Amino acid sequence: MSVPVRHLLKQGPMLRTLGRAVASPLLGKLPSFVQGPPPPETLERTLPSPPADLVEDFLREMGGDPARWRGVVPPHLFPQWGLPLAGAVFRTLRYPMHRMLNASCRLELRKPLPAGEPLHVTARVAKVDDDGKRARIHGLITTGTASAPEALVAFVEGYVPLPSKTGSRMKERPMVPKDARQIAEWRLGPRAGLDFALLTGDFNPLHWIRPYARLMGFKSTLAHGYALMGRALEAVVEHELNGDPSRLAALEVRFTAPTVLPAAIGLFVGEGDAIWMGKGPGATANIVGSFQRRSG
Repeated sequence: MSVPVRHLLKQGPMLRTLGRAVASPLLGKLPSFVQGPPPPETLERTLPSPPADLVEDFLREMGGDPARWRGVVPPHLFPQWGLPLAGAVFRTLRYPMHRMLNASCRLELRKPLPAGEPLHVTARVAKVDDDGKRARIHGLITTGTASAPEALVAFVEGYVPLPSKTGSRMKERPMVPKDARQIAEWRLGPRAGLDFALLTGDFNPLHWIRPYARLMGFKSTLAHGYALMGRALEAVVEHELNGDPSRLAALEVRFTAPTVLPAAIGLFVGEGDAIWMGKGPGATANIVGSFQRRSG
């Protein structure tokens, strides 16, 4: 399906965040607070619940069934309201945030997030690891409502490559195990990046402008890591949890290789509820992670 362009009008916070990130290098690669007072270490906002039509289109794009999420805001939509706040906090750090790439994410679904209630969202930097070659930034985004405080916790990690006199060695990328069991597959078209951007506001040009992606060293645009994570979550609920989202306690992923669009990609599961996303057994894994079932 093609996501309606009207959803662009609902992405103001994320678009402002991206605009500041792009403007930062033009201002001497300094954080935006140099132009004004710095934001606090923790930011809090009360935001309206995502519109119902946006939620339904998001779930369909992720391969999910809106009926199974009735009355609940899907947790994998959190980039739409959480990442703008996290981006504002990350700008307090003196790194070129326009170069930041996603490294990993862990979602803890502590309670269902009720639809229709204002969202209370907090974001903060948990820690920063800087080895001189890259800065790993760990953030914490918590979302709740008046009736379900702290219902959803997202542990996000990104890294910023830093100028280094010593060359960085390429790490060997993980592979999809040959004995892994496939539970889902998708064919992602060249428009997949634009569609996810319309749903979440993440209009990083790397995901939808092919000349820009080629300028950055890729053959074409890349799928959003959080889009792949959202598809993985829906597939786990459908095939491993009998279609019941309430049985999912947590989902954790590492983004281990870029997914160049268009792409054919599948989700595989193994012992201990481990998951991999890639072209097939024995191929490079684009995502490595696991999910946790709710006890009881």
